[in-house]
Amino acid sequence: MKKQSIKVTLCFATALGYHSVAHAQLALNPTHIAVGIQQRHFTQNSLNPYFNNNYTHDESEHMMGMYAGFNINVQERFLIEAEGDFVTKVSKGVGMWKLGAGFIPFSSGSVSIPITAGVINYDSSTDKEDSIYGKSESAAYIKTGISAIVAPRWMMDLTVQYEALDSSKTSIAIENTFDAGFYLFDIPIFGDLHPTVGLSWADRNSREINIRVGAKYTFN
Repeated sequence: MKKQSIKVTLCFATALGYHSVAHAQLALNPTHIAVGIQQRHFTQNSLNPYFNNNYTHDESEHMMGMYAGFNINVQERFLIEAEGDFVTKVSKGVGMWKLGAGFIPFSSGSVSIPITAGVINYDSSTDKEDSIYGKSESAAYIKTGISAIVAPRWMMDLTVQYEALDSSKTSIAIENTFDAGFYLFDIPIFGDLHPTVGLSWADRNSREINIRVGAKYTFN
């Protein structure tokens, strides 16, 4: 009885492993919806430009928030992207949205170089009654980078984005996308839902560091 139980367990594990490997597929620049949470670290006075240069802080500040966005890949050559996020801390908050389009001048089986451009908007607010602290600003942005499959279940996007605001902003971001899908008795588990972890550094008035944890639902 014991030997039979072990045999069944081994057969189950073998079948599960086979389906897991067979399902491991990540696509470059996929059409997808993304959502997650984020924490942003603002170093000394880095919040100042978002609040009409009227908000100074001698110490670093941390804010928490969420993000969501989508990317549409047209014929493996053209891209449409949109994203929105916010971070807040009791008495203040900063929100962002952007909309852009672009193309992919180079793409191989494992590496691609996308280029997108569009408009980005920041909106800030505080609980202070004085309106000089609130601010909404829009500008053009351009983004490029490298998207690469670095392992069968791991894709990495390295991007550089420039925003032509009154006080310009340049950011570098790394996003890791993982394939955690497998089949359980021919039922797909996390099939097109991929966990993501991202880290970005931005320089405007001072350094900003953003950490994101979320997921992408892809339409391959």
